[in-house]
Amino acid sequence: MLTTAIHTRATIDAPPESVWRVLTDLHAYADWNPLIVAAAGTPATGARLDLTIRDATGREQRFRPLVTAFDDAREFAWLGRLGIPGVLDGAHRFRLVRDGDRTVLEHTEQMQGLLVPVLRGRLARDVTPAFEAMNVALAARVRVVSAAGA
Repeated sequence: MLTTAIHTRATIDAPPESVWRVLTDLHAYADWNPLIVAAAGTPATGARLDLTIRDATGREQRFRPLVTAFDDAREFAWLGRLGIPGVLDGAHRFRLVRDGDRTVLEHTEQMQGLLVPVLRGRLARDVTPAFEAMNVALAARVRVVSAAGA
């Protein structure tokens, strides 16, 4: 099979609007994000972002995904590619769901392409913990930003 998916979920003690402000402030990613260590661009459907990710070994990779969804305080998604379409395409998605005064964050990536069978084990072993670490860091950053604004 040439597809695989990573699914993570976290509950953040803040409303979606507060989580959204941090999640879409790309220029501040370097201050808090252990996975996406540099980010630039304007998050808007159809725009290209300039992102740098750091893997578990500390190696960094830069890519320019296309924003495929940008729905205020609900969904932020992009499509990234390794080389030409079909080699390794990753549809990355953040979905925010209100749960009273809290937010349920669904942080996922659907990957497809010729390299998936070769990379499937590494993706499950390395990417899931990296997403979970980003979720924890996002929750912590939301707390800090919310406290500073209070």
